[in-house]
Amino acid sequence: MKKLTLALSAVIALTAIWTGGAWYTGKVAEAEFQSQMQRANTEIAKALSANDVRIQVKMDNVRFQRGWFASEVSYDMVVELPDEKVSVPFNGALYHGPLPLNQIKRFDFSPAIFSAELEITRNDVTKDWFASEQSPLKNAFTLSYGQRLKGKTEANLHDAKLGEGEYFTLNLSGRYELDKNGNNSKANIEVKEFTRKGIKPNATPEEVAEYIIQLKNAELAVETGERSAGLPNVFDLNYQFKADEIHLSGQTQQDEGVPITVKNAKFDFFAKVKDSVVDYRIDNNADSLHYDEINLGKLINHWEFNHLDAKAMNTLISEAQAYPDKTLSPVAETALSTIIKHQPQLKIDPMLLIREQGNLEMKANVALAEIDLAHLSQSNVLGIFSALNWAVDVNKAALKDLLSAIAQKQDNLPKNEADKQADALLSDFIMQAKNNNFLTEDETSLKLVLNLEKDGLHFNGTKLSEKEVQMLLFALMMNLEQ
Repeated sequence: MKKLTLALSAVIALTAIWTGGAWYTGKVAEAEFQSQMQRANTEIAKALSANDVRIQVKMDNVRFQRGWFASEVSYDMVVELPDEKVSVPFNGALYHGPLPLNQIKRFDFSPAIFSAELEITRNDVTKDWFASEQSPLKNAFTLSYGQRLKGKTEANLHDAKLGEGEYFTLNLSGRYELDKNGNNSKANIEVKEFTRKGIKPNATPEEVAEYIIQLKNAELAVETGERSAGLPNVFDLNYQFKADEIHLSGQTQQDEGVPITVKNAKFDFFAKVKDSVVDYRIDNNADSLHYDEINLGKLINHWEFNHLDAKAMNTLISEAQAYPDKTLSPVAETALSTIIKHQPQLKIDPMLLIREQGNLEMKANVALAEIDLAHLSQSNVLGIFSALNWAVDVNKAALKDLLSAIAQKQDNLPKNEADKQADALLSDFIMQAKNNNFLTEDETSLKLVLNLEKDGLHFNGTKLSEKEVQMLLFALMMNLEQ
């Protein structure tokens, strides 16, 4: 009898602790849920502003009806476009810790502050998204006592109506995790298919009347490091995206447009913060790049932006978010000047288009020296560079074949006539370029080489005079501004 009493007492005690803990974590969960919604709004606004997108997205009408072991939660994702406003409703349940009931049902006894399960529900906007009674988009996430937020999302929509004449298909699944402040995050998303298409029968002659954007078998992996309070916009980042195919096309009533298709594409973006500087690297590769159904070739692209002052970059990004019209504010101009003063480097090695006949290639390495702008003069203008190298190497047969392919497609010429036209265009270009010492030619290639050496700046093997250097740098700066 005593053993039974003790066992019963233990069960009652544990139940009381669990019930009390669930009630207490329900209060904590409500505060955390509201906080995450506010953080999401802030981060979305920053991202859209930085990319100069004329769209506003906000989590609105956040509701939390607290219970003992679970709370009902809902919110609306409000999307404001230039000419319309749509509201997408989400609702579900947030299960309180320390042992959320939804996890226990899956025999997962990991302690957590809360575990939430949310999905899109029907309204006038989303009713056409439902192919069955199942919600086409679901999101589940858990906040652990270690302050890590882990979740998974699934979407399955087919020809869902987005607006008048606009439809999209989306089939994806993904997992993510981050701390509650958005630091040290990881995300892996698989997109089997994404298609967005639209038809606008009442479009003006200049407006896009029909378009399509497609991704097939895409994968996205993102990993971020710690964001400091002083530098919230500058942090370690590893962004990797790949897709079997990317296709873009659009046309107006007057113009059929130019379709672009990229096959086996890969885009990587890396940021690394060390001490007071940040380095960025971009790799962009594709097995084939098709423009207007013309196969331009295989693309290999590697860019680096190194030794950028971290504080100045943080300011520049903040100002870009505040002024998305791309005009430089006085604060942004000061930040840009600081970056220039601290010896940044631009490196391109290579930007390469590979064709069957040969390659079209460019390489560059531009690094600035420590600059004293107050004492800079026309006579020592090369002193601003610690390195200045630029090289272009174009295979003549590959360029001729590319010009012929364009003429066959766009001018509807047979191959023999297109080859003759391409040969004439190339010969005329080479003659003019050589007359102006713009290019050098050998048996197979056209080349342009700019090198900064100890005795001065050499262009295609010839040392330039001070006046020629000034004219060249002025021309380069004018092209950069454009």
